[in-house]
Amino acid sequence: MAGPGQRRWRLVRASTDAVPASVRRVFMAARRRGWRGLAAELLRRTARRLRRRGRLGVLVGAGVAVLLLAGWLLWGTSLAGVREVRVTGTTILTSQQVRDAAAVVEQTPLLRVRTGEVAARVATLPPVAAVQVRRDWPDALVVEVRERTAVAAVPVADPSSVACEPDQQCFQLVDAAGVGFLVVPEQPEDLPVVVVAEPGPDQPDTRAALAVLAALTPQLRAELTALTVQGPASIQLTLASDRTVLWGEPTNNQDKARVATVLLDREGEVIDVSALEVVSVR
Repeated sequence: MAGPGQRRWRLVRASTDAVPASVRRVFMAARRRGWRGLAAELLRRTARRLRRRGRLGVLVGAGVAVLLLAGWLLWGTSLAGVREVRVTGTTILTSQQVRDAAAVVEQTPLLRVRTGEVAARVATLPPVAAVQVRRDWPDALVVEVRERTAVAAVPVADPSSVACEPDQQCFQLVDAAGVGFLVVPEQPEDLPVVVVAEPGPDQPDTRAALAVLAALTPQLRAELTALTVQGPASIQLTLASDRTVLWGEPTNNQDKARVATVLLDREGEVIDVSALEVVSVR
């Protein structure tokens, strides 16, 4: 009997819920088989778990080996090497010219081809406005080219500077940005002639001529045979009907084009729209 101020203790049976199921199984096995049997059972279970983990490790190792083998085959061998360089989008250039510029060695592993560098090499060809290079597994490289579109033909002042006969008037085709990309022996019928002192995308005369050309109405474009830039404020159009349009500076181009189109119905050889406040036909 506990004295004053002392706690009284007693043993109680724990409920089955208070003991984890795994622990209960261990004690039940110990009662049935004894502690030696229990130890043997624990060893069997441990060995079984190790075998499962071993199989998992083998599978993981095999997966890693397969990935490494695949990477080596793609990166280090010609099994997935370049066997074809397929070119699309060309009409001016030939496919072989593009392949030569791409300079991709046959059988090079496709994964090792640096598509950006290939595109940069192809872009050095003057007729190329844009290019994309992509892989087409398992063995092809596709080069998609967008060529420049000519908007005018510029007479070549020095035939000896290009592949042109000495006594022949050749023309350089230029696009809307003023980039010359192709020399032809004759003026294309569907392109107007643009006469400038020095053609080029950074030349003010070229930019002025192309700005005027872009502003022309369909009627003026149909009549236009040549656009001549004689100076910063002296642009003139030569029409198929032997008429001349004095344009002046490359300003108010759309307004000048509309007024000149209206004046096409007037009689006279010279249409002057250089000053919109005082236009004339004479």
